[in-house]
Amino acid sequence: MLLLFLFLALSACLTQFATDIYLPSFASMAASFNVSLSVIQGTLSIYLLGVCASQVVYGPVSESVGRKKPLMFGIALMLIGSFLCAFSQSADVLYLARFVQGIGAGRVLLCGAIFFVISFQAKSWRSTVHTLLFLSFFVCLQRPLLGVF
Repeated sequence: MLLLFLFLALSACLTQFATDIYLPSFASMAASFNVSLSVIQGTLSIYLLGVCASQVVYGPVSESVGRKKPLMFGIALMLIGSFLCAFSQSADVLYLARFVQGIGAGRVLLCGAIFFVISFQAKSWRSTVHTLLFLSFFVCLQRPLLGVF
């Protein structure tokens, strides 16, 4: 049960990491892509659009096909989007990569939350939620610091 909890906690943190870890590098990304800062800031909006759109679409899908396959596919999509972001040569490719990353992150967030509620029911659910919230708070403090490096 501990392994499942850690997996779900890390999957919940993935979506948060994908937004905050690169915020300190906006200025250097704008210089690298030779675009304005607002173009780079738009990548955050595109990412969140992908997260929201995928949750609307894949909520019913996860109800019909199960949660494990969509969760794993979401992690794979997020990894593909991350690699595309790392190797993108233009802001347009970066926008596409962030959207793909957002679609994967939305799946991970949705399926992870459903797994969490199903797996930790009754009495252990409250203490597990408190532990997860504590870990999430701790991770929130570390994300921008990791982006500096």
